[in-house]
Amino acid sequence: MVNRAAHYTRHVVMGLVWVLASAPAASDPVTESGRAGSASRHLNAGAFQDAVLHYRASKFFISADSRVTQRWLDPELAARQLYPAGNGQANAGLAPQGPVAYMGVESDVIGRKTLAEAWLRPDGEVLQRTSIRLNHKHRARLYRFTPERVWSLKRYPVSEAEQSQPWPMWSRTESEWFDLPDHPRPLTRGEGLFYLAVTARLNQSGDRWHGTLFDSDGLMDLTLEVAGKTRVSVDFEEAGSGAAQRVDQSLPVLRIQARVTPRDAAVDARNFSFLGLKGGVTLYVDPVRHLIVQLEGKADVLGEVTIRLQQVQWRHNPVQVPE
Repeated sequence: MVNRAAHYTRHVVMGLVWVLASAPAASDPVTESGRAGSASRHLNAGAFQDAVLHYRASKFFISADSRVTQRWLDPELAARQLYPAGNGQANAGLAPQGPVAYMGVESDVIGRKTLAEAWLRPDGEVLQRTSIRLNHKHRARLYRFTPERVWSLKRYPVSEAEQSQPWPMWSRTESEWFDLPDHPRPLTRGEGLFYLAVTARLNQSGDRWHGTLFDSDGLMDLTLEVAGKTRVSVDFEEAGSGAAQRVDQSLPVLRIQARVTPRDAAVDARNFSFLGLKGGVTLYVDPVRHLIVQLEGKADVLGEVTIRLQQVQWRHNPVQVPE
């Protein structure tokens, strides 16, 4: 397993290096509150911290592991990682004007490996999302978001020899544009929940945050709502600049419901997926550490599944983040 993971990481890093070498350099989201007269229209970007998180789920002798890398990128580095929309045909004005929140989610379910990455502005608006599927079916898909349209690019290897190359070098390609109808901002993808769940200033029962989820079949309304405060039993390792320590206790958390409602009857809400959980997801957020410590939802075949945090490694980052 170690060797396969090392090959997978090398493959992903090589793809990112290729992108770095080749790419050229609306209204606010709304948070409502169950308390009369209290509302905020800005995310608390500073609550999103650089870290590497390890989550695990296990059911029916089947285990699933996810490694989440979250970090702030300065505008120059972010611009190099963002792919030119339409192969450079619609790139004007798309360079980030400030720091960008990055989330990379590596998942391994019964040997099936995927990597999903998302780049978000501090206001939660998604700039780019990529997904790479390896093993028996190799495929890479990229969404590059512009104010009015979304550019989609798919890449496939045409031979076994090409499979070992970074995904941007796979030669079979398909691309298309999706027009964006009017919708509440920000527009996001599933990986954005790692950012939104801790920055949306959700503090009390009834607090709500609204945005829009993009899917190639259509848009969905996304709502995060605090269903109450509770406690969950956690057992994870926490490390930072000092020695690692075990956090094994009953932890006070916010129970947040993430719900999606398709704006078109033809769109299936199960298209929304977060760490393999489809449709609605329950998030348990530590309001002190500002991270998701547990998730609950339904997964294909397995039914109800609980995903728990196993490890968090905090990392220092000098990038200045807006308040």
